[in-house]
Amino acid sequence: MNFQVRQLSDSEISSLESEFISLSPRQKEYREAWLTMHDFFSQATPVEARSYWKSFFRWYVEMSWKLINELVPEDVIEMFKQQVPVALLLGTDVWMKLMRYLQFKPFDDASLASFYGDVRQSFLESDYYIGTSKGESISVKQLVAEVKKINAPNVSSLEVAESNAKINSILYSKEVAEITSFNADPLVTVDRFIGLTNFFLGVKPEKIWAILTGFERRTLVKEDDSKDINKSVDLSDIKKTVENKFPKKPDGQFADPTEAVTMLNDLAERYNDERIRELYIFNEKTGAFEWNDALLTS
Repeated sequence: MNFQVRQLSDSEISSLESEFISLSPRQKEYREAWLTMHDFFSQATPVEARSYWKSFFRWYVEMSWKLINELVPEDVIEMFKQQVPVALLLGTDVWMKLMRYLQFKPFDDASLASFYGDVRQSFLESDYYIGTSKGESISVKQLVAEVKKINAPNVSSLEVAESNAKINSILYSKEVAEITSFNADPLVTVDRFIGLTNFFLGVKPEKIWAILTGFERRTLVKEDDSKDINKSVDLSDIKKTVENKFPKKPDGQFADPTEAVTMLNDLAERYNDERIRELYIFNEKTGAFEWNDALLTS
């Protein structure tokens, strides 16, 4: 199998696609193919990478996210600069992959904040090409600016709808639509892009430990439904206590959501009630933290 990056005809792409599909992440050849492409794309410019979206770069991205837990932090940082649009178009849940990577790697407090800060900056300031708008090439950084418009105070529902439509049209430009392997649901892709962007905008490096702790606890609760909880705790009272504790923005959201998350984690420990951690959760679709109404009314 020859995965040296080079220009291919459509028939050559189809032939090599069959070989790519036959590979499994457990095979030595899979990692070798990834390394071959990595040698090229780790040095490629945004324009060079874009010219291979139909073939090698698409394969490289798919492999990267399947191998992510085996990769060194430096490679993952570069992935968030270079690969997120294509990963989303392929149906990858990028936010979940990041959280699992943070769980998987043995970071201490300082190295976790440093790594997350680098990933965050790499994505938010990425100049990698993502699509076109009115004939102009649009970078990830420019699309991040579009998401910021949605978050602006007093933005109307019409303006939100227009921004969502613009993001959709950029992610799914004509040239992207011609690549049949980009078959993820457009609505899901846009939601995930906005959610990931809002997560990075809202969670500063010094707050990631609290978010990860809450994420890990929620994962453990879902995996162990038999854990005893303190049924006497009034979750509505907990919510009121937290809401009265921290300042809010004009839209009613906490100025710093991670303060609420940290307090709820502490209260869950105090009352031995894992439901408390679930009260205020990050909604990946909306890109914002919100109260768990289903839990509050149960």
